[in-house]
Amino acid sequence: MEQYKLVLEGPKQLNWQTDKIKSIQDEEIIVKTIAGAISIGAELPQYKESDGSDTNPIYPRKTGYESYGEVIQVGNKVTNLNVGDKVVSFYHFPTENSHLKEWVGHVPMSRWELNDG
Repeated sequence: MEQYKLVLEGPKQLNWQTDKIKSIQDEEIIVKTIAGAISIGAELPQYKESDGSDTNPIYPRKTGYESYGEVIQVGNKVTNLNVGDKVVSFYHFPTENSHLKEWVGHVPMSRWELNDG
């Protein structure tokens, strides 16, 4: 299985990277992203070269601030989620996943769940 992530390689230089997804651990899940967001306070200024708080940013930089997705695989010890559940994950979850393109990646068990009802 592959994941796609958007990487900021320099000012106004976004590129997709593809990585293989490792086997999940017993307490992990894999989520397929439905929608994602970037940080308008950090990532957008870094893209536009207008980040006054980081005047000498180091590239490449990870992107992806939060995402909403569907659980497509669960580890053996996961008891509170099932395949098909919708979840929200927040900035810099362990596998540095991205957004804006269909991807999958590990998300830790401590995250918010959305209810479609």
